[in-house]
Amino acid sequence: MATEPANASDLRRRIQSLEARDVQLWGIVLLLLVVVATGVVSIVLPNLAWNLGMLRADGRYLPQLLFGFIALIVLANVYVLQQRFRLSKVREELMDQVLRNEALQWASLTDSLTETFSRHYLTHVLPRELNRLERSDDPLTLLMMDVDDFKRVNTRFGHMEGDKLLAEIARVLRRTLRNSDTVVRYGGDEFLALLWDTGLRESERVVERVQAAVGAWNKTHGEDGYSMSLSCGLAEYVRGQPLEVSVDAADQEMYRKKAVRAS
Repeated sequence: MATEPANASDLRRRIQSLEARDVQLWGIVLLLLVVVATGVVSIVLPNLAWNLGMLRADGRYLPQLLFGFIALIVLANVYVLQQRFRLSKVREELMDQVLRNEALQWASLTDSLTETFSRHYLTHVLPRELNRLERSDDPLTLLMMDVDDFKRVNTRFGHMEGDKLLAEIARVLRRTLRNSDTVVRYGGDEFLALLWDTGLRESERVVERVQAAVGAWNKTHGEDGYSMSLSCGLAEYVRGQPLEVSVDAADQEMYRKKAVRAS
């Protein structure tokens, strides 16, 4: 990802700190086991060495030793349980924060009006997809689409109706294109579709399907003399070049076809 949320570095530091505290906690448990084992050995080993395997301990010190071991074990367990509870709370807080960050990130990548990707997708997510594409021979074609006479829609019917029309166009595109393709609201009344694993010739048939879907929409939704129409331009992504080069090529092709239709 090209950029990350402002608190992502802080979140990473907290996770690393949590892992370090986990290691520290297990270190304390291990140290406790070593201390207990050392205490037992310090009592048993001298008896084994000097009394031919008969275990004896001085009665004056045995109660103090046992009490000390028991107190140590109890205090250590209380501390361990307390730390485990704190670590559990911190983990829950971190998971909540991760989920919130993911929700905010997804919201920034989605256009709320059309429920397609927003333009942020092109700079925040797409570069990683293109890096994978560079290592394969799979083609990628960019389809730029512009709504014809959209300003007239806003002027004649109002901006609310214009917004509804954009949402309808997005639904038509999602139904017509494959699930593997990506639809982006590029800006205003322009949409950009990323046709993965699709060459330029196959993409021309995609445009035909889109135009046929628009025609079908007009038969069932057209009203007040308005007919939806899209101007489309195609350009194949060129490996090794910035994405903007191919986007501009598709944009220019779209405006060229729009001018031909207007003449």
